[in-house]
Amino acid sequence: MPKKPDKIDELVKEIRRLSSKVDALLPQPEKSFYTIKDVARMLSLPETWLAQKAREGKIPSTEFGFYRRFSKADIEAINKGLKLEDERNKGE
Repeated sequence: MPKKPDKIDELVKEIRRLSSKVDALLPQPEKSFYTIKDVARMLSLPETWLAQKAREGKIPSTEFGFYRRFSKADIEAINKGLKLEDERNKGE
């Protein structure tokens, strides 16, 4: 005869279900550093363009061994530079 779930098991399942819903609603902590893929998605830029410009030192980034990462300040500087470039191009 199968064992009937008791009230405690049901309550534990309900608590876990509700807990996962609450976690999804809470703000997630910001990352310290972002990947090229993350930044490309945020700024709607090609990953290859970002990687090349970062390698050439034309945009700010940080190298961690073989990996290149971008801080929030780096992303803001890149975005500001892109906006300035757009404004210059509109004036021509």
